[in-house]
Amino acid sequence: MNVIGKLHEVTNVTLFISSYSTNPAHPNPASYKPMADAQIFLGTDFPAGFANSFIPGFSFQTKTDAAGSFNIAVPDAYPKTIKGYLLATHTIMKIPPFNIPIYAPVYRSQTFQFNQINSKVQDIYVMRVDGTTQQSFTQAQISAMTTGVQQKMGLDSLSAFINDGSIGIVGKDQGATLKADLYLSPFTGPDLNTFISEKVDNIDIDLPGPDFIVGLFVSKDEIAKQFKQGIHNMMPSLNKQIIDRIQKEMGMLISQLETSTNSKVTMTFEKLRYPVVETKTIGGLFTIKTRAIIPDLFVGISRKLFS
Repeated sequence: MNVIGKLHEVTNVTLFISSYSTNPAHPNPASYKPMADAQIFLGTDFPAGFANSFIPGFSFQTKTDAAGSFNIAVPDAYPKTIKGYLLATHTIMKIPPFNIPIYAPVYRSQTFQFNQINSKVQDIYVMRVDGTTQQSFTQAQISAMTTGVQQKMGLDSLSAFINDGSIGIVGKDQGATLKADLYLSPFTGPDLNTFISEKVDNIDIDLPGPDFIVGLFVSKDEIAKQFKQGIHNMMPSLNKQIIDRIQKEMGMLISQLETSTNSKVTMTFEKLRYPVVETKTIGGLFTIKTRAIIPDLFVGISRKLFS
């Protein structure tokens, strides 16, 4: 069996909506263009569930051609009860001198079972929505979220500062200091209510007392493990805030799209930016830069394939 489709990028939202609502099978071609040379993954839950990684754990892969078309061949021998979903990524930059492409996600479908796959061409339309400071996560909001982690872990204090590309975290408890970097990235799994993945790295733990004595009683690895789990437990709250923010800022557009297309949309973060939103000079001696986290995303139609 084959998964056959076309990936299009909407270039004129107003024209696309009006023409799609009139003729879903043939919206005005002046309202979109093919998304060529995009990577298409058919991720599966075989054999042990969906993996949380940029590229789905057990997946089939292809690229779109100049017309945005793709064709993924799936062996007929695979059980029809296997679940899958489509993930599309596109090139956002190339690293010299060998022009190595860097990909970012643009589309995720709802999951489907292999026995639902048919020969119909799946037309997928995605539209870019660049984030603004109004849709950003501020330093104050990130600081507020760490309060819950601090209380759950029983720390004396926990602070978080948005840096250029990461969030610096400093925790203190009973004379010990823990420093780490929190890296956020777009979530590419099939849970369409999750938008961000996290990775805690560069953990540095400074415990009171001579290291050779402290090491006899305390496992730094265990502290790091508990800290990572604490940050991981913060992510559902962050993703819930993201959903609320999207509904507030883009609710009208989403409602219009879903009404006119009679189809639920899917949203996928393409990338996160960390711009400086405020600069303060203290005593004319040094400067403090406050950053925000701004997501750029793609809205996709249709959310459900093979319907």
